[in-house]
Order: sequence, then structure tokens, then C-alpha cells
Amino acid sequence: MSCCQPPRYLQIEPTTRCNFTCGFCAGRHLVQQDLDLAAFTRLVDGLDDLAHVELQGEGEPLLHPDLFAMMRHLRTRFPAARISLITNGSLFTAENVAALLECRVDSLMVSLESADSDTFRAIRGGRLERVKRGIALLLELRRALGLERPLVGFAVTLLRQSCDGIGDIASLYRELGLDGGIMMQPLQKMEAYARYYDTAMAANLLQPDDVGRINRIIASDGGLRAALQRYGQIPNFYSELYARSSADPPTCPWLERGLFVSAGGQATSCCYIKHAEQDGFGPVDGNWQQMLDRRAAALEQLRAGNVPGQCSGCGLAARMRQYATQIR
Repeated sequence: MSCCQPPRYLQIEPTTRCNFTCGFCAGRHLVQQDLDLAAFTRLVDGLDDLAHVELQGEGEPLLHPDLFAMMRHLRTRFPAARISLITNGSLFTAENVAALLECRVDSLMVSLESADSDTFRAIRGGRLERVKRGIALLLELRRALGLERPLVGFAVTLLRQSCDGIGDIASLYRELGLDGGIMMQPLQKMEAYARYYDTAMAANLLQPDDVGRINRIIASDGGLRAALQRYGQIPNFYSELYARSSADPPTCPWLERGLFVSAGGQATSCCYIKHAEQDGFGPVDGNWQQMLDRRAAALEQLRAGNVPGQCSGCGLAARMRQYATQIR
């Protein structure tokens, strides 16, 4: 695919607002806003082909008043495109659950760090019991309608204070009858996130001994391994976006075939860029060719081994720089 071609993989941030208070979230430090529905519609209508759209960013997607209007427009414009969502799971009301099923969402990942109610509340500022009830309601209605989607799983940010409990998260996964697998990622070290951590949160960055302990838990817990493997077996936004041959030189798949759209309606190279007006490609309802040209220029810069400031700390960018240095 030419690097100047329009993206087929979109991650769209519906809102930066959230009803939880996770200390590792950069969203509360950003402008609190919702993506304009008209801008969303113009973006989607300006594309000819979409394979997958993930509606997720720093905020809670289900807080957006027009989220389901966005999904319905996507379904009308691109009936075969996958739609996925990462949510805190606190807003699975009967009305919202029915709308999610009507919009034929393919995948829902519920974010959490602990299966212990007190620890969950301390980290997220919400109630685990409410999340569990909402998930149960969603799966009950899905079964009643004879549907196989959305697949529902857990998205876990690994913190030092809670990583010993990942086996309990796997037990909760089985208790609720989830089928979308478990994805795990360490607390983000990139400056775009870490700049907002207070002392207590910074102390939650994983250390080598934590990684070793996590690996031992996984090795000893068959249920956890199965859930992790299940996530790896199911096509998801990231596996599709990042799919490549091992023989290919390192690259940035976001710049080749993806795009991130912030709640402010700005296009950027990926979800890790938090100052979209400064570091992005322009508004999504602006000049498409200009956006694509800027996107192509950023890719060529990385291929030359020059890492833009907004890409600092990115593993992909580091590998591209190393590769460029080796082939000179």
C-alpha cells in the first residue's frame, strides 16, 4: 500500500470526558470535549474503504451523546467494517446494551486492573459490582437474541500495586462467561502519559522483578493463559493494523494504513500523541490531500531515522531509527 493512500484503520476518540478517575489517564488533563457528530460524518463520508474502526481514546465512549448515531452511520456507509470499543463498563444500561447490539459492534473490551472491589475502586474511582452487572446484562441479551457478537473481554493495565492479582481477573473472566480474551499492557512509560503521573502512580511503573513475577503467574495459571491466547487468536484492531511479514523492514503501521482522530477533530499519526493541534496533520474536515501529504512526510522522516519529537519514546520509532542507521 502506498503511504499516501487513505487509511483503512481508524481509531476515533469520541470524547475526553470520563466518569472514572484513574490516576494513569492523560484524558483528564486534556481539553474536555466531545467529537462533533458533523465532523465525524464528513470524515467517514470522505473515505472509500474502511476495514476497522475502533471508537476509543482517553475518555469513556459511552458518555458521548451521539455515539450510537456515529455507529449507525458507520454501519450504513461501511456495512462490512468491524467496529470495536474499549470502555470502562460502567454505562451498560439496558438502553445502551440494546443499542450496542443493534449497531452490531464486533468487540467490546472492558478495562480494569483488579478483580477486588476495594482495589478496583481505589484505582478507578468506580464500583466493580456495577460493571459486573452491566456485563452480565449485555451477555444475557446477546444470548436471548441469538447473537455471537460483540465478543467481550478485559483490557488490563498492569500496575505494580495490582499485578499480583491478574489470576483473579482471569477467574472473573470465567465467572462472567466472557469470550473476547484478556489483553494486558504495562503502565505506559511514554512522556505523553508519564508527565501526568503523581508520585504514587509513578511508583506503579513495572520493574524487572514485577515482569518476572507476572510471567510466573501466567505460567502457573492455565485459565489466564487461555484467556490471553484467546485475545491473540481473535482478529482485533491492533492485530489487523500491525499485521506484517517478519521479513519486512520495521515501519509505523499507523502512518502506512491507519489514522487516529482526536475528540477535537484533529488527525494524528497515532493514539499516543496528546497535543493534536500542535503535532497532528490537521482537522479531519479540512484538506484531505494535505493531511495525507503530512502523514507521508512523517513516515519518510522515520524511515530516514529521524524521530519527530511527538514520537519520542515509541518502540516502533526506535526500531525504525536503528534499522535506518544499520543500512546506511
